[in-house]
Amino acid sequence: MRNEDWRVEINLDAKHEGYDFGERLRSQDLADDLSVDFTGVTRWHPVEQEWKDASIPLPETETEIRQELGRKEEAEREEVEEEGSYDWLVKINLPSAADAERIAETLDEAGHPVHRIWRWVTVDVLTEEIGNELISSIQESLPADAEIWLEGNLDDADTRPPTSVYFDPRMY
Repeated sequence: MRNEDWRVEINLDAKHEGYDFGERLRSQDLADDLSVDFTGVTRWHPVEQEWKDASIPLPETETEIRQELGRKEEAEREEVEEEGSYDWLVKINLPSAADAERIAETLDEAGHPVHRIWRWVTVDVLTEEIGNELISSIQESLPADAEIWLEGNLDDADTRPPTSVYFDPRMY
C-alpha cells in the first residue's frame, strides 16, 4: 500500500470566534454546543503538491504524472502573474564577479528570470522540479569552487496561520 496523506475538512461554527482550535477542544462545553459542518475528505497529491478532493485519483502512469506536472506548472505561472513572485530560487555563489556576470548572461539569454549582485546569481523558478533540472543542466558549466542550491522563496511564503490540524487517533 502506498503512503498517502488524507484529511477530513470541517467548518466550525463562529460561536467560538477568537479562540484557537486547541482552546476550543479544551473548553468544557465543546461537545454540548458546537455545530460542525462536514465539508469533505481531501488527499495530498504529491506531484501537484496540493490537497485535492479524495475522489480524484492519484496519477499512476508516466502520462498521468506528466499531465499533473503540467497542471502544477500552469498553476504556478498563474500565481506568478497574480503575485509577482516565484516559489523557488536557484542560488549560485561564484568565486568572482566576472564568473557571476558570465553565468547570469548565459541564463538570461536562455530566458530565465535572473538576478545578480556581485558574485551571487539567483534564478526564479516555478517548481522544485524545474529548479533541480536547472541545477543539473548548468552545474558542469560552473567553476569547480562555485556553490549552487535550490531553496524556497521565503519572500513568497504564505503568511496566513495554518488552517489544518493533525489528529493522531493514538493520542486519545
